[in-house]
Amino acid sequence: MPDMSQLWGRVATEPVFVLTADQDWSPEWAIAAFLERAGKWGQPFHVFRTSPSALLDEAVQMRNGAVEQGWHPNFMPGSSHGATIDEVVQYCQRLFPGARTARAHCFAEDSFRMRALAKAGIVADSQNPTPCQGYLLPMVHPTGILRLPVYFEDDIAFDAMGEFTVDVFLQSLLTPGLKILNFHPTFVGCNTPSLAHYNSVRDRVFGTPKPGEGVIWGGRGTANMLDELMGEVLMAGYRFDSLHSVVDELLKSVDHAPHLLPRGSLLRLNNSSAVTEIRKIR
Repeated sequence: MPDMSQLWGRVATEPVFVLTADQDWSPEWAIAAFLERAGKWGQPFHVFRTSPSALLDEAVQMRNGAVEQGWHPNFMPGSSHGATIDEVVQYCQRLFPGARTARAHCFAEDSFRMRALAKAGIVADSQNPTPCQGYLLPMVHPTGILRLPVYFEDDIAFDAMGEFTVDVFLQSLLTPGLKILNFHPTFVGCNTPSLAHYNSVRDRVFGTPKPGEGVIWGGRGTANMLDELMGEVLMAGYRFDSLHSVVDELLKSVDHAPHLLPRGSLLRLNNSSAVTEIRKIR
């Protein structure tokens, strides 16, 4: 069996944990609930931004790098971000300039979108959700974008066949590989227990200064899952890395194995930060 640490360093030999969130037009009251619950653990996290939010802007600016941000572009039909790929990318550039990372809304992608993101300066994405699969490793897209799969996704977990509990996937949680956890502030703020509950209250969630009656689930839900996951990881002696630090670490790791990632196989893209990051490594 090949030694994958030649290409991916410690990600191939130990679990590497990253907490992320998809903004998804969450109301400010839900964002406040998420920031409070995630922030109490004292670990960095990365928010993929969809829309304006004074609370998220302040968190990114004031928390000394503990809160990072990337793009959460909506390429879906009828998107408020734009009618074309270029319009969506330009929207993200205007609202969140300088971003290096992206995760598309609904994980939507195709080769045209990937090329546009690479040309816009994106060097890494976090797509490809899994059912809490162990031993996850990165990939490099032909555009040069570093691809980081998602280990845990809240709306997949609460709509899965098993119970909405950490016990379902505890055996794979501490296996080596990427452990990117993804939560939505709306689901954390509502303590959403299931897709059925969310659909039954969603008309009282958005565009409101506070949650409507019955919106916040009083039993066990997504907010509890966030606490349980964070607790399991920290009690096992691990810490969370920022997504930016993991991206930088992986790009440097690739430097040690140029024979495993032929630079000449990357697409010829003008003004692509992703290709530049990979190709400059010798």
